[in-house]
Amino acid sequence: RDAARWYYQTLQAPEGQAVRDYLDRRQIHRRIAVRFGMGAAPDSWDALLTAMTARGYSKDELIRAGLAVSGKNGHIYDKFRNRLILPVIDVRGDVVGFGSRVLDKSEPKYMNTPETLTYSKRRVLYGLNLAKKTKRPNIILCEGNLDVVTLHQAGFDNAVASMGTALTVEQTRLLSRYTKELVLCYDNDKAGALATQRALELLNRSEFTVRVLRLPNRLVDGEYVKQDADDFIKFQGPEAFERLLSGSANGIEFRLHEIAGKYDLRDDQARVAYAQEVSGVLCTLENAVEREIYTTRAAEAAGLTPEALKMEVQRSFRRMAAKEKKTRERRELNPAAPGAWPAVRQPPQRPGGGGGHPASAAGRQPVRRHAAGSGGVVLLAAAGPGIRQPVGEPHGRAAFEHLLPQRGADWRGDEPPDRGGAEAGIPCRRGAGPGGLLPGHPGRSAETHRRGGNGPPGGCGGEI
Repeated sequence: RDAARWYYQTLQAPEGQAVRDYLDRRQIHRRIAVRFGMGAAPDSWDALLTAMTARGYSKDELIRAGLAVSGKNGHIYDKFRNRLILPVIDVRGDVVGFGSRVLDKSEPKYMNTPETLTYSKRRVLYGLNLAKKTKRPNIILCEGNLDVVTLHQAGFDNAVASMGTALTVEQTRLLSRYTKELVLCYDNDKAGALATQRALELLNRSEFTVRVLRLPNRLVDGEYVKQDADDFIKFQGPEAFERLLSGSANGIEFRLHEIAGKYDLRDDQARVAYAQEVSGVLCTLENAVEREIYTTRAAEAAGLTPEALKMEVQRSFRRMAAKEKKTRERRELNPAAPGAWPAVRQPPQRPGGGGGHPASAAGRQPVRRHAAGSGGVVLLAAAGPGIRQPVGEPHGRAAFEHLLPQRGADWRGDEPPDRGGAEAGIPCRRGAGPGGLLPGHPGRSAETHRRGGNGPPGGCGGEI
């Protein structure tokens, strides 16, 4: 926050004249610059460093915050120099990092804060602190920070952007709090098309309704050039963008259009290849009516009969199902196979045989299972040598629930008192002895063990 205020004040000072000139060239108004808290990094090696150390911050803190950099010769200097500064503000209103844009043709054009304790680019979206208040029914997802700024200035206050990375699962979870409809508005170049395809794959079968806004090329001196949202707003205006937004295609229409554009559908071999590729997309549609509509539409585009393409879709579905079945079998029967879960890490053995895995005495080994809804992978003991016991049988859901807290890298002291191993009827790594006493814990009862007494908080800390 202090750094953002300093950058903002610098933008208003004489040192910020170059950045103010740049904003004028980009046609960014002062009111929108204030709304986004924009600032200026002067053309100096240590202007921010000097100002922040004068406020009591150490150089190490500035480096760890991503505001300063330590050079090879040991000198420390500002990370952002001669740049437009765009503070990254989370949905709570806290400044968590910075984006920046160079003022000339130098590289890198864009530079963001590195990963820090407060900033993770996978978990933040630029402009969402403002877009979450929109009255529009959807959120527009752009590529660049300045695309967001231009769209907000044009009245599209529902625009956000990912921070120099493709759309992530964490970002979709964040977006799901504020909308159920996403409009993808990436640049219309090759990289933008690839980013759109990846986003559609990630959002497939999600709760979102997804549409794709395709930006047309712009005619310049007799040649068509690609443009982003910022260019389109400047040259075609907000009204034209509103028309594009209203007529934007849904995700499946976009994917079918992209596939059709790859083939010369007048050639028979190209039509066969088109049918094979497009069927791979159509077979992923779960809704039968939706699958019927788009199969017919895709067949008409290539001059095929719907019945012929439906047969190809069915074959693609069988191939996909067979592949998924093989993947499941490989994960269950051969944990060391490629694509399977990583090998189970065995707990350390203690001399004398008293500290081994409780299942080892019976010749059993833990089996790695993926627990649906548990948020991770847990270890379960097999019923016996070579037996892979299905989750939920024969002990039932309640017994399985007792195992869920004991997940993680080493399971040391991470189970709450009311879900402890002793209460669940599960021995600790030493095993419960006669009379409820635990070997290795003289005079310690199972009840004491459940409460975590005479030991680390949360239990004995033994691996189950």
